Amino acid sequence: MPGNGSGRVGINTTSPLAPLEVDGFQLFGGYSTYYSYLKNSASSTTVDTCHFCTANVSILASANVMALEFDAESDARIKDIAGTSDKAKDLDTLNAIEVTDYTLKDKVRNGNKAFKKVIAQQVEAVYPQVVNRHADFIPNVYRSADTVEKAGAGYALRFVTAHGLSGIAKRVRLLAEGDTAMRKVDVLAIPSEREVIVDAQNLDGRKVFVYGEEVDDFRSVDYEGLTALNISATQELAKRSRRQQSELAALVQEKDAQIADLRSELTAQRARVAQVESLAHEVVAMQAQLAALRQSSVTEPAYAVAVRP
Repeated sequence: MPGNGSGRVGINTTSPLAPLEVDGFQLFGGYSTYYSYLKNSASSTTVDTCHFCTANVSILASANVMALEFDAESDARIKDIAGTSDKAKDLDTLNAIEVTDYTLKDKVRNGNKAFKKVIAQQVEAVYPQVVNRHADFIPNVYRSADTVEKAGAGYALRFVTAHGLSGIAKRVRLLAEGDTAMRKVDVLAIPSEREVIVDAQNLDGRKVFVYGEEVDDFRSVDYEGLTALNISATQELAKRSRRQQSELAALVQEKDAQIADLRSELTAQRARVAQVESLAHEVVAMQAQLAALRQSSVTEPAYAVAVRP
């Protein structure tokens, strides 16, 4: 781990460009995969492609990584661009991803802290390109062995109840009393569901806590990929919102025009009603006059006409 004399540290490099630079990676996966560049043949110019595309890891941390900012390589010149993502499809995919409330099983390290995130297996079913698989340990035992006894080249760890290991477990993580870090040890045999024999040293008279077994399909989620999916889906929502706003504006304009027409018609109707009412008043007046004339003709006195003999 050389430095460059300027306060920088390089791992596998003598000329680090940052305070810490790690050159190289470890293929981090549980399958028989390969990721090579030029083949060995001097005449070959072909490049192999990753199979299952497991992660190439330069730094592996067992706990959180804290930083002010994370920058991911995104230069167009390193990409074979297929085209702009289908935003409508991305929205459907995002809607199919479930956000889950949970706590972690390792209570010693994490307590009962509540998390609201995704579950890799559920995401993998609907959006597999953001889920990676690699080898890691799961807490499927997570308790101390009830008895520890030397057994040939290793030690037999026995439990009162079923230990929870699968029948194909090859390695387990355990912590022996007095150790400051967990060991990763090989499984020599699993005689029963309550016993496992491990290839470990110096466990005589010591309590042994067994974390669990190593699996080759441990999932991790590329949250950066989920962020990009969310951006695309949000853009689709914004597009639909703009379209709906435009349609709503046109509908409002149409309804406003209809309301204006109705108000104009109502004004005209009121004018006609007023005209009819005026005519009605005139008719009433005329009827009154007619009645008065009839009354005056009935009460007028009769005059006698003299007839000569």
